[in-house]
Amino acid sequence: EIQGVMTQLTKEFPFAKVTDAQNHKQQVFGSMISSIQTAAIIAFLVALFITGLVSLLFMRLLVAKDRVEIAMLKSLGFTNQDISRQYVTRSTFVLIISVFSGSILANTLGETIVSMAVSSFGVDSFTFIRHPLVYAGLPLLMFVITFVATKLGSHQASNVSISENLKE
Repeated sequence: EIQGVMTQLTKEFPFAKVTDAQNHKQQVFGSMISSIQTAAIIAFLVALFITGLVSLLFMRLLVAKDRVEIAMLKSLGFTNQDISRQYVTRSTFVLIISVFSGSILANTLGETIVSMAVSSFGVDSFTFIRHPLVYAGLPLLMFVITFVATKLGSHQASNVSISENLKE
C-alpha cells in the first residue's frame, strides 16, 4: 500500500523526491543506530570483563587479608568448600545490590543522559527499548561470571596453612 501511494505521488509531483518514512529514517539515522548498537555490545562485553576481573582480584585480596581468620576457621573444622561458600555468599549479596541499583539508575537517569547526548546530533527524542532479556539474562550472566571469579579467587583459601598463620 505504501508503494502504491509513493508511485502515485511521484507521478503527481515529478519534481519532488518521495521517500517512505522507514527509508528516510535509515538514510538519516542508519549509521548512528548501528554505531549505538555496536557501542552497546562493546560496553556489555567490557562490563562483563570488568565484573569478572574486579571480582577475581577482590576475592584474592580478601583471602590474602583474611588468612589468619581462614586458618582459625580451618582449625575449628571448616572445610575449604565451606570457606569458599562463605566468599560466594558475600560476593552474591554485593552483586544483587549492584544490579538492583544499576537498574534503577539506568531507568531513571540513563535515558535522560543519553537523550541529552544524542540531541546534539539533531535527534528530537530518544527512548530506550526495554527488552526482558536485559533484566533477566544479563544479571544472570553477571552472576555466573561473578560466581566463577569468586570460586577462582577464593581457591587460594585452600593454600592457607593453619600452623603458619595462627602463630601471628
